[in-house]
Amino acid sequence: MTAQPAGDGILVFARMRPPFPGEVTEGDGMREIRLVGNGKGVHIKDRFVDEREVTFHKVFSSEDGQEDVFWHTGEPVVQAALNGKNGTFLVYGQTGTGKTYTAFNQQPGKEGIMHRSIHLLFSEIQKSSQDFEYKVTMQYFQLYNDAIQDLLAVQEGRSQGITIKESTEKGVHVSGLETRIVGSPSEVLQLFEEGSERRVIRLTNMNAKSSRSHALFVLMVQKTCRRTHSVMSGKLSIVDLAGSERIKRTKAQGMQRHEAQAINLSLTCLGNVIHALADRDRHVPYRNSRLTRLLQDSLGEYGRAVILVTLSPTLIDITETMSSVQFGQRALKIKQQMKSQRVAVNHHQMCKDLQAQVLEQKVLEQEYLQKISRLTDENLQLKHTIEDDEALIDDIEEHIKTCTKKINHLRGKLKEKGDSEGEGRMSMEEKTALELVHAAEVQKIRSEAEKAERRWKEEKEALVNENRRLGAELSASSTEMDTTTGELITARSDIEILHQELAYLRSSPSPSPTSSPYSHVFESVRNSIPPSPAPAAPSPCAPPCGMGIAPKRWPLKEVTNH
Repeated sequence: MTAQPAGDGILVFARMRPPFPGEVTEGDGMREIRLVGNGKGVHIKDRFVDEREVTFHKVFSSEDGQEDVFWHTGEPVVQAALNGKNGTFLVYGQTGTGKTYTAFNQQPGKEGIMHRSIHLLFSEIQKSSQDFEYKVTMQYFQLYNDAIQDLLAVQEGRSQGITIKESTEKGVHVSGLETRIVGSPSEVLQLFEEGSERRVIRLTNMNAKSSRSHALFVLMVQKTCRRTHSVMSGKLSIVDLAGSERIKRTKAQGMQRHEAQAINLSLTCLGNVIHALADRDRHVPYRNSRLTRLLQDSLGEYGRAVILVTLSPTLIDITETMSSVQFGQRALKIKQQMKSQRVAVNHHQMCKDLQAQVLEQKVLEQEYLQKISRLTDENLQLKHTIEDDEALIDDIEEHIKTCTKKINHLRGKLKEKGDSEGEGRMSMEEKTALELVHAAEVQKIRSEAEKAERRWKEEKEALVNENRRLGAELSASSTEMDTTTGELITARSDIEILHQELAYLRSSPSPSPTSSPYSHVFESVRNSIPPSPAPAAPSPCAPPCGMGIAPKRWPLKEVTNH
């Protein structure tokens, strides 16, 4: 099996402890365990299991020192914590394989992961202190018989009021623990020494100093950028798991038996979580145990986890070693997506922005208040103006009523006393009022006169048009009369000629009735024509040519100027 790249998932390492005096480490043909390859493989063989070779990111032999182990396993979690992630170092293995030695040893020159991690952490903080401001707080507690106990509390075994909570900002965390602010490695080590004295450690058949609880050492790092005031929160956790043990071998009784059962149960739950994460199950049973619940963020997508599996070189522990190897192999399949680092809200910048917004709102509020005040003043002014105008209108109406009464009174006086007497006795005000009345009446009469004049002009224009129409009709009648007169003149001329012929006939000797065939005709004509009357004096209305027929006069309508 090939180990996954460091950036893909959980980093899994293995470490083989040195053999104790008297332990059998050489293979007997049926059982064998040894390191192989270039320091990344373990060859393991058991009577009930097929021979196999497993690979990790690195396998440390008993000759590798603590410093070499730290730079491969501890340094990545320190950098993760400084970058706002949950950096977790977790050591897993059978009891008596060197888990506590690897994690928490304090012997000079052989310091464990915790000791070297805090020195590296504060060294990195010191290097970047000009650009960033740091706040480091510490928690140290144990999980004993599935109960959380605060190791920094003065009261030993304190567990009241301690609960596991989860929030968007902090993730999964323990509430109710003593949280100490630390500023140097020495302060951290002092608190660690005090807390380690309260940890439950007992003598068992397999280990003289067997940890009977899971210990969790936590440093919370808050990093604030001095330039942008952005805040980033990370966490460094070092977890020393109690070792799994078979009760059949340890022959534990009473309290030790109960402790072993609690340890094995929590480790089984951890194995189930690792198995579900490796298979990418939709449901991961984090809540089946307090241990897995506490490790939820460390094993999840926001974590940077490093697991060190400690192995025993002796053949008698081959079964437990095989179980630890299988745990490590499953953990290798877990992928931590590392979606995004947890960056806390920039409270300082947010306060500045909110203050700027509040100031802007205050300015707008002042402007609105000024506008409201100005509009209120204008409204009041308009209201007063309206009230003044209404009062003025009332005064004018009252004055008009008074003047009307006075005018009516003066008119009454004029009617009673007469114009002359009234004028002599009238006061100046009464004369003025009378003049106003006269002027109004004159204006009224003048207006009526102008209206009558306009009406007269309209009627006059209508009459002129009618006269023109009648003149045109009269002209047409005169033309017709002239034609009739001409015909009468022609007839009269013919009659004169006949009179002359008749006179001539009378003056000539009468022919014998027998001498002319027309004598009886002439005689009848002579007798029928009356004698010509004497011509009368010419009339001014007579027609030309001296004819004695008077022309017909057409009646004309009398035009009256109104």
